[in-house]
Amino acid sequence: MCPTEAALGRVESCREQVRSYVDNGLTTPVLPTGGDVFEQVRGLAPPR
Repeated sequence: MCPTEAALGRVESCREQVRSYVDNGLTTPVLPTGGDVFEQVRGLAPPR
């Protein structure tokens, strides 16, 4: 079984939601295929 969680909202909010999922055991976050994937990756990456 593969439960589904979604991060919706502004980039900063999504980044926090994905970080929470990873902190709670998620090992493979998957990005949607719509839009600019590189922009999504940059937006969800930890801030420098």
